[in-house]
Amino acid sequence: MNVFQLPPHDHEKLVYIVRGKVVDVVLDMGKTSKTYRRTIFISLNSKNQEVIFIPKGCDYGFKSMEDDTGMMYKLSTVYSGEADFGMEFDGI
Repeated sequence: MNVFQLPPHDHEKLVYIVRGKVVDVVLDMGKTSKTYRRTIFISLNSKNQEVIFIPKGCDYGFKSMEDDTGMMYKLSTVYSGEADFGMEFDGI
């Protein structure tokens, strides 16, 4: 399941892997965006030390590809449980 925050609690995310490996999925849900409904898949791991930035208006999900994977997030807003929304995605 992918989870994101609905406006006005939506946020930008900076995600990196401190341990292990994941496949990240980002779906652009901004109806006025040039990339509306496009999806990207990115493999992140602790060895390549790459970081992904997810802007507001994008749905984000991931699948851990190794046991004991650890991720870190930096968010531009404070988390709000009432603003959580998600959708199921089984494409990984």
